[in-house]
Amino acid sequence: MRVVYISLERDVEEAINYLSLKDKVREEAIKASREILRYSTEATRLVHAGLYEEALSNIRKASEVYSRTMAQLAEHPDIMYSGILLGSVVEFVEAYVTYYIIREGRIPSRREIGVDPVSYLLGLGDVVGELKRHVLDLLLKNRVEEAERIAAVMNDIYNNLRQVNFPDALLPGFRHKVDTARRLVESALELIIYSKNTQMIARRVTGG
Repeated sequence: MRVVYISLERDVEEAINYLSLKDKVREEAIKASREILRYSTEATRLVHAGLYEEALSNIRKASEVYSRTMAQLAEHPDIMYSGILLGSVVEFVEAYVTYYIIREGRIPSRREIGVDPVSYLLGLGDVVGELKRHVLDLLLKNRVEEAERIAAVMNDIYNNLRQVNFPDALLPGFRHKVDTARRLVESALELIIYSKNTQMIARRVTGG
């Protein structure tokens, strides 16, 4: 039997062109993910250093890269939802929320940040750790009342997140984040109690 090659060469060439485009888009997405991650981690570091203007500048840069990348990936949903951006977007949410809690005393909404629900929830889970770090910084400066307010925010975030119950296939690593958040909240409250008791004893000793 004679084999007829009607469209084999054309179909293979089309497949190569298709995959070449996908590969180019994927590489650009990986590059953007690294940029978002770099700006976000730097923003978080700057927040803890008290350099808020610089932190906000990095958050805005990360947001610009993220928005531009999502627009570019609109025609490539397979790459958009492949997980390439997830880790960096979670870091972006963490930096964004941490900044506004510490700087302005509010928790930004998901729509304000402009991210998907999964990234938002995972990022919130990590925010608790950053707030615990801030509580420690405040206690070292004897700013106990401020530390109590931050601990209350930590507890509010935890209490909301623990209502969410989905498998790792939908929310990768989320349950572990929630368990960690619970321990961090408990630890922060214990440190605050210890700090208050220490201050009270010091006042008694000094007669203050």
